[in-house]
Amino acid sequence: MQMILNELSSSFPVYTVNEGKIVMKNFLSTYREMKKKIGNEQAVLDKDYNVFELAFGYNIARWREDSTVDMDEKRQFRSLLNKSCVYSKDDFTETQFDITGSEFYYNDKNAIGCLLAYETGDIVISFLTNADWC
Repeated sequence: MQMILNELSSSFPVYTVNEGKIVMKNFLSTYREMKKKIGNEQAVLDKDYNVFELAFGYNIARWREDSTVDMDEKRQFRSLLNKSCVYSKDDFTETQFDITGSEFYYNDKNAIGCLLAYETGDIVISFLTNADWC
């Protein structure tokens, strides 16, 4: 069993730097808990999260350099990225997963991560960028 990121929850940037720090703290806390429960630290991601704007004017590189961010959180995020795999929609063109005809939608957006988790019996994890992902 593995974790699959709900890519719709990665609706960045959030509005403030503090909000971005909270989103990352909550996400990493969820990741740690799920890692313990399923005994697997690999996650399946929709893209490379080494570079993105976490909050307006505050990218993930600045978060990694931020002295107010816990060092263990930074290590955990780096470890998560290093042990994860990134999928592409193209990866599923010849498999049994019909991502184009998926019934997994949220606000008219195709939820590929949720579809993959459903089809494989895996777990979905989300960034808490919106109350809908609680």
